[in-house]
Amino acid sequence: MNGKALSLPQTTQTTTREHTPRYMLLQGVMLIAGMLGIALIHYNAPASVSVIIQLAFLALFFRSIVNYPWLFIMMFVSFRPGGIFSPIAKPFVLIESSAFGILSFEMMFVLVAWLKVLKTKLAPVFYQRRFIIVIMYILLLVIVFGTRPVSLIRTMIFFSWLLVVPRLLNTQKEIDRLFYIIFLANAFAFLTNIYKVAFASPVLSLLTPDFTLRRALDPEALIRTAEAIQFAHLSVVGGLYYLSMEHSPISSLLAYSGLVLGFINIVSSATRGWIIGTILLIFLYSFFMLPRLFRNIMIVIPVVAITITLLWNIAIIRTQLTKAYDRILYYENIARPDLNEDTTDIGRVRRGARVMDKYYESPWVGFGFSEEARDYIDSHTGNQSILLNMGLIGYLLMLNLWIWFVFKLISSDNILRPRNPEYKHRVLVVLAFLSVFFIHSTSGAFLHPTIGASTTIWYGMVFALGNYLYLKDKHVLT
Repeated sequence: MNGKALSLPQTTQTTTREHTPRYMLLQGVMLIAGMLGIALIHYNAPASVSVIIQLAFLALFFRSIVNYPWLFIMMFVSFRPGGIFSPIAKPFVLIESSAFGILSFEMMFVLVAWLKVLKTKLAPVFYQRRFIIVIMYILLLVIVFGTRPVSLIRTMIFFSWLLVVPRLLNTQKEIDRLFYIIFLANAFAFLTNIYKVAFASPVLSLLTPDFTLRRALDPEALIRTAEAIQFAHLSVVGGLYYLSMEHSPISSLLAYSGLVLGFINIVSSATRGWIIGTILLIFLYSFFMLPRLFRNIMIVIPVVAITITLLWNIAIIRTQLTKAYDRILYYENIARPDLNEDTTDIGRVRRGARVMDKYYESPWVGFGFSEEARDYIDSHTGNQSILLNMGLIGYLLMLNLWIWFVFKLISSDNILRPRNPEYKHRVLVVLAFLSVFFIHSTSGAFLHPTIGASTTIWYGMVFALGNYLYLKDKHVLT
């Protein structure tokens, strides 16, 4: 490092046209439209056609000098706005066999990403050593307790995304363009949520001949729209990020829409952990945005007021928001909760108790990823499931990784009187991670090493942004 910026290959061809908002908007719309077209082919053509398309994507990604369009495609397939590419109709996979399991597009994408970054000089990842310690401990648990080989390979591939994605997103231009498309994708997800609320069926039902996906509309029912909630959370993070920039490459209007629509999409999911975690993120970071908000107060207040008024006057949105409020925040639900473990988030208290009862039988090292642990693991209990699988030692190693990530970002300046005006962006990443941890602790095991593609891809973006901002401050990246 030695104070010198790392020389990295150029990831884009700089032209004036590529920097224009019109070009970026057109590119984003074409990507989303292209994914809809691919989905239509996937659900209605023979499986071999879908495999050929996936292989073409992977080959083009490997050869491409830019990464953000392919990362977006990976996100779209994993986050499934409108239920598109959901396995409930037809999984988007390369190989599916009883002997070897499933080789998904996402898994192969991660492997190709590693091949791609290994072609060039590796950009540093400041939390890599602590991450590798966690990997070594997991492998030790596998030796002691055993596990299914296919399951181990799958876990290691997806978990390694936290090391590869910072090396794919190592320039401001790549980050800006990816967030631009994420804002558009979140707006698309918002429209798919409205469709689901209006017709009680996901947009997926329009693309597939599977009529079982279509439901009868019940105007009194709460229709939860959790598809692509990861886009919504990243859109909130991106909105705060670009709204707090002095000279943002993304328009304030798009950033505001990303923030507002992202929050609405999260509220419409009626999921406590996601909603509270996102509210805390927005509220805490707003203190760092006060000067900018005061300067633009005559714009902020009318935009927020008009947005809320328009949305509230759309009957289907008003009904869903009211029902989501009744389910989540109404005081009677909190004071006298229904502890049915199958129906509510609060019911997960009981689910967590079952996991912890087993954990106490082996508190130091847990039960690894063995069949015995598999019988008790619960994807809705985050910290408890890590303890069950990895024990107290493993949980402390995970905390070591998380705390190091937070500490290195937060300790680079004085949080009360920062000298660097960009320090607030590192604080945003810290708050974004803390919101992820809150969601992990209340809604699902999202930070668990074995959780899978969509989750690792989601919070991997937070790690990638944090890694870029940290190394930029150290003049390692430009």
